[in-house]
Amino acid sequence: MRALLLALALAAGLIGCHGRAVLAQAPTLTVADRTTSRTYSRPELLADPRLQTVSIAYDPVYRRPMTYRAIAIAALLKGAKIGDDDHVQARAVDDFSVSIPAGLLTSTPPSGPEAFLAVEDPAMPWPAIPGTTKGSAGPFYIVWRGGTRAEISSEYWAYHLAALAVTDSGKPASNATILKFLRNPKSVRTWPEEKMPAFDEESLSDADIDAIIAWLAYKAGHRR
Repeated sequence: MRALLLALALAAGLIGCHGRAVLAQAPTLTVADRTTSRTYSRPELLADPRLQTVSIAYDPVYRRPMTYRAIAIAALLKGAKIGDDDHVQARAVDDFSVSIPAGLLTSTPPSGPEAFLAVEDPAMPWPAIPGTTKGSAGPFYIVWRGGTRAEISSEYWAYHLAALAVTDSGKPASNATILKFLRNPKSVRTWPEEKMPAFDEESLSDADIDAIIAWLAYKAGHRR
């Protein structure tokens, strides 16, 4: 009897540890402005009353029409302190990031295209991204309804999203991120219409990259 009770206790402990590990690894999305930050879990977002069904005529990542359960990003950013010239840094779990004009993310029809945060339901997973080994675009993915290619860069369809943060316009990425991206763009991210080649150290030295970063930082500081 004691042996049976011990086995049950050990099993319960293992299940508890597994449950805590699963919870710890559950995907989350952080939304922040310069003074506040909030982190959403996937179950929380899937239960959000603002969630709606959004049909996309053509998804450039999946290269076909897609339908998602999604929340308007204008609603998600409501109450955030955002200036007219601010951008929102969309950062993925692999540290790839893209700076999106805040006004574009918060626009609503008929004044402009509409951005949504698509939330992948683990009970109904999305298909794998064509031509990659990265799995689906989930669990969080910025999708767009309306707008033209001139307005919505293919990079603005940011998948594997981990965080949205309000920032100054033109804020450059970190040195390490730029170095990795220039050495081999596909090691960081792939996107539709990608044409950028890789640069080895013979073609572009670390010193050259440092000079590029310094120039970007200078230009960003003189844009206002």
